[in-house]
Amino acid sequence: MRNKFWAIVIILCGIFFDIEYFWLSKITTKIFNIELNYGWMAFFGQLFYLIISLRQVGPTELGAILFFGKPIIEIGSGLVFVPFGICSLVTENALIIQEQYPDDPEKVWKGESEKMPLDGTFVPPIRITHKAGTDEESKIDPLHKRMTTEVSILVRYKIKNGQYITFLQTIGDTNAARRQIRDTIVATARKEFARKTPATTLEKWEELDALLKDDVMNLVKSWGVEVDDVRMEDIDLGKTVNTSLRNIPDSVMKKEVTKTNADAEEYKRTHEGMGTAEARRIFLEAEAVGYQKIAKELKITDGAFIIGMETAKAALEKSKYSIVSGSDGMKDIFSMAATIQSILPKIKAEADAEQTKPKEK
Repeated sequence: MRNKFWAIVIILCGIFFDIEYFWLSKITTKIFNIELNYGWMAFFGQLFYLIISLRQVGPTELGAILFFGKPIIEIGSGLVFVPFGICSLVTENALIIQEQYPDDPEKVWKGESEKMPLDGTFVPPIRITHKAGTDEESKIDPLHKRMTTEVSILVRYKIKNGQYITFLQTIGDTNAARRQIRDTIVATARKEFARKTPATTLEKWEELDALLKDDVMNLVKSWGVEVDDVRMEDIDLGKTVNTSLRNIPDSVMKKEVTKTNADAEEYKRTHEGMGTAEARRIFLEAEAVGYQKIAKELKITDGAFIIGMETAKAALEKSKYSIVSGSDGMKDIFSMAATIQSILPKIKAEADAEQTKPKEK
C-alpha cells in the first residue's frame, strides 16, 4: 500500500509538470500591465502546495496517513508528504504508553460524589466493594469487615512496529483504548474483590495483578499492541479504616497490659489469701494444741470448756483495762472459763424454749 501511494504521488506530480511545461508555459496574461506566464504560475502554485503538504513525524512517534479518514499507509519518523486537502496525518507515541486509572492521583476526586466539580478538573474514583469475613476475623482485624475501597491501577503498553494501522482500524485511538481498558480492569477488579476481604486482597496482591494483566492482554490481542505491565498501584481504605489500623497496636498493647495486670493482681490476691489462710490455720492448730494441753492438765474433756476459754478471751480483749498477773490471774481465767462452761447448757435450753414459745397475735 505504501509503495502504491508514493507511486500515485509521483505520477500526479509528473502529470502536473508536463501540463505546466508543455501547455501552460505557452500561455501568458497581463495583470496591471505585468505579463504573467501560466506555466510559471502553476509551478509556483504547485511548489506552494508541496510546502503546505509537508508534515513532520517525531523520532519517538508512529505516523499514518489517512485518505479521507481511512488509514492507508504507516510512515516512520521524519519529513513526510501528506497531500493537503486530500489526506491527513495522525501520530502516536512509539514508546511505552502509560495509563493510570482512574487518573493521576491529584486529579481523582476524594470527596462526596455529588460535590465533585463538573468542569473536568477531577474524575470520579474507582470504588469497589469487598466481601466481609467471619465475625471472629472482623473482631481481630478491621480489614476483614465488608467495606468499599478506592483502587488505582497502572497499565503500560506499546504499539508494535508496523501495527499502527491495525491499531487505528481496530480501536481507533488511545482515548478509545483507554476507555475499553478501564472498563475491563474495573470489571475484573469488582469480580475478584467481591470474593475477597480487604485483608485477603492485600495478601494476594500479586495474584490479582496477574489476573488483571491476563484480562487486559486478552482484550488487546487484536489491537496490534504489546502489554508491558498491569498492576494495582494503591488501595485506599479510607481515613476511618486507616485510623483504626493505626490504633490496633496500641489497643493490643493496652489489652495485653490490662490482662497482665489482672493476672498479677489475681495471683497476688490468691497467694496472699493462701498465705493468710495458711497462717490462720497454723495459729488455730497451735491454739487448739495449747487448749488441749491445758484441758489435759486440768483433766477436762468437755468441748464446752474451749468455748468458755474463747469467750473469756474475747471479754478480756474488749475490756479497756485487763491485767492478768501470775498464776492467780490464770486461775481467774480458767475459773471464768469453767463458769461459762457450766452456764452454756442453761443458755442453750432457754434459747430453745424461746424458739418453741407460741407468738402472741
